[in-house]
Amino acid sequence: MALHILNAAPGAQAITNCLHQLSKGEPVVLLGDATYAAIAGCETLHTLQTAGAQLFALQDDAQLRGVIDKLDTGVSVIGLPEFVVLTEESPVQYSWF
Repeated sequence: MALHILNAAPGAQAITNCLHQLSKGEPVVLLGDATYAAIAGCETLHTLQTAGAQLFALQDDAQLRGVIDKLDTGVSVIGLPEFVVLTEESPVQYSWF
């Protein structure tokens, strides 16, 4: 199982590239501008959910962008300690920018 770390705004080519490598059930951590994709109703969010991604948003980044209260209920909000655990549990990691 691979961990996908996504740091690209909705609509970016990096999201398409991530989707090509993503297997159902794999975790995707949305950080930086990718936290905008976690907003309820976002087309990118729907695409990631349809692909079967297990979605996480980094709390600090969502708060800094003012979207923490707009996140979809299907996205788990995590802090840095949980992010570190995900990286420790995943032997393969991909970063998408």
